[in-house]
Amino acid sequence: MRVFWAFCGVAFCATSSHAKMKSEQFIIESGESREICVSLGFGENMNYAFIGGCELKFSIHYQQDAQLSYVVEEKTAKEEDHFFTAMVPQDYCMRWSNPNPWSATVNVIYDVR
Repeated sequence: MRVFWAFCGVAFCATSSHAKMKSEQFIIESGESREICVSLGFGENMNYAFIGGCELKFSIHYQQDAQLSYVVEEKTAKEEDHFFTAMVPQDYCMRWSNPNPWSATVNVIYDVR
């Protein structure tokens, strides 16, 4: 896990000289969800990486009116290291859901540039 975070730290520093990286750690209980939402303008990029203690459901979406639009469709993953570019100025939410019968720790880092 240290190698993963060390690599992510280097990657974020190398690609984002003016962005401020944020990190969070949290526990998701069985059957529960957690979101981190970030406001993005048109053309802004969000780099994100996470590692979970087990397989989790993960997606990124925004809400317009009563409709959810997914920029990253829900998938099952234990870790992810990626970015996306906002095509619509919105609040984008990264969402993790824990379908397992046990709790899961999640470590997340992200930045906007």
